[in-house]
Amino acid sequence: MQLDYRKEGNTEYWSSDRGKLEISEPEQGIILLVFRGYATEEFIEPIVQRQSAILDKGKATVFNDWEHAEGYSTAVRKELTTWTSYNMRRIRRMHILVKSSLLKMGIGIAITLLKGNVKVYSNRQEFESILKQLKNKAAMASTK
Repeated sequence: MQLDYRKEGNTEYWSSDRGKLEISEPEQGIILLVFRGYATEEFIEPIVQRQSAILDKGKATVFNDWEHAEGYSTAVRKELTTWTSYNMRRIRRMHILVKSSLLKMGIGIAITLLKGNVKVYSNRQEFESILKQLKNKAAMASTK
């Protein structure tokens, strides 16, 4: 299955009949990934490549908004856990917003394997507040 692709500003969008992905760098050193629907294997490449390109510029804080995700395939879980494990040294902290209890369970297992600095949220307001704080801090640092 081929993904539809478009880019607007610094945000890239991929979609299929099963899911929608958007990845941006709202401020230098911040990655925002938003996923809706069901993540199939076709989404692995854009997730990995876009985040890798941003991390190649330096360490970053990653925000994964999976609140409206319905699930993901076994291949997606394995590949993203492997990629994240390999790249945790380049990730300052990973914030994950998730609503699905099944996804929470899967992410919880992945976190124990990652042994990294990961925080999971079920409250959008708390997730958005941390994102806003870091965006403001990064914006102020870039104007100095």
